[in-house]
Amino acid sequence: MRLKILLTIIATLSMMLSAQTRIPMPVSQNPLFEVSTNEVTVEFAAPQMTIGGDVIVAGGSGTYSYRWCRGSEEISTEPVLTISEAGVYDLYISDACDCMQHVGFTVKAASVEGVGLDKIALYPNPVTDCLTVSGLRLRQVCVVSMGGALVAVHGDFAPGTTTQIDLSSLPAGEYVVNCVTENNDVVTGKIVKK
Repeated sequence: MRLKILLTIIATLSMMLSAQTRIPMPVSQNPLFEVSTNEVTVEFAAPQMTIGGDVIVAGGSGTYSYRWCRGSEEISTEPVLTISEAGVYDLYISDACDCMQHVGFTVKAASVEGVGLDKIALYPNPVTDCLTVSGLRLRQVCVVSMGGALVAVHGDFAPGTTTQIDLSSLPAGEYVVNCVTENNDVVTGKIVKK
């Protein structure tokens, strides 16, 4: 009798489990939240300079908020920051899911233009598409408009002393090129983009 009751219970449970409908739950995950660079070193190029406009933000929730700090002081919540002096500036970018990315900007005091250009070559100048930088091992190349806007940051170079920088997307005009060496020295030169 016990065996019959046990078999009846097992059969009933088996029918109940097989009768249940499984409902798949769609799970959508945001693409990886990332920024185009984590660190920028640039030489102060004008009475005022705009930084942050060259940072490309992708992925995450697609909705971003910005917080600029200098030391512990919050100084702006805009995507770009206009500065009037050298220093260290931190940009914190958050998405709607509270994921955060950080970009550090080290803006060095302007030196005499052309110092160190005997150790580095920028060619062709004027340039149409690709600028070749040779002579030193570089960590980063920053391109600044004559109005003081940081318009491009290039980095992650292959080992060597010759680097090609694609400038085809920049409008024609004059630009200041800051070449940051592996030792964090900045060599500054001017180029003309056709």
